[in-house]
Amino acid sequence: MFSLAAIKYRSVLAKFGGPIERLTIGLFNGTKFYQANAYLVQGLRPKAKRNLYGNCDGTGDSKFALVARQKAISEALERWAHRQMWNGVDRKQFGFDIDPSSCGMAAFPGLLKRTARIPARLESIERFALISWWDGRIGVSPLPRLPNRIESFRLEQPISDTEVVVVFRLSEIGHVSYGHAAGRTVAEAQEKAIIELMRTDFILTRHKELGHSNDVAYFFEQRCLYFASPEGHQKFLQKVATPPTKPALPWKPVFDGEIPGPWSKYATVWRVAVPMPTPEYLDPKITNFFFW
Repeated sequence: MFSLAAIKYRSVLAKFGGPIERLTIGLFNGTKFYQANAYLVQGLRPKAKRNLYGNCDGTGDSKFALVARQKAISEALERWAHRQMWNGVDRKQFGFDIDPSSCGMAAFPGLLKRTARIPARLESIERFALISWWDGRIGVSPLPRLPNRIESFRLEQPISDTEVVVVFRLSEIGHVSYGHAAGRTVAEAQEKAIIELMRTDFILTRHKELGHSNDVAYFFEQRCLYFASPEGHQKFLQKVATPPTKPALPWKPVFDGEIPGPWSKYATVWRVAVPMPTPEYLDPKITNFFFW
């Protein structure tokens, strides 16, 4: 996808009048991947409630520092759009009445607005497939073991031009890390999922090394810690081994288009919104649902 980030993001920082207060960047421990974090200015940020993943508004990962920064900025712009629109007067127009989360959203500073639809559609399919699997509506197929002891399987979702995979690995210090992603091929989806796994593994390792308690307030982080534990991983493996018990539901978007707003100066925010198979994925009382 051709990006105009070098042009459109020139004035995105607050010191130039933009919405991004600051950017940070560093290498994953023991890897050549950069992770960048973007922070929106005060007034655009929610109240802090995350302990495990930190309170940045956008994260980007890449072998190249510049690309990681641009991805982080894009995700922060996406989060800005979500926070402003999900409970606004136009929420029904953009599908937030049927799915109030940011599922199926993406921001991209492309020449053509519809370029942003590509990552938005992939995320929508990925999340729908993941929730369908955990809700017992689709099965999985094992894939060959990947390097560095990473296990992998594909979700048997019906959209022919997209593959969705889940990867996981037991760390040397005892926790389990996961990643999931969609791509045009299994290899592309695996590559993206492995980056997510690496990020999660880094966060969980740091959490343990700092001696932090597993008592976190945010329910998505509670789920991450639960599935990292032996008990949670056992439940995960049981689900992998269990065939579907319910009929599969069709992936039928109710909205597929741009979400315009002040962020449009910098990037196109697109959403592909679809009714999810179950509302349990957003229930804060359920800590053993594989979605965070």
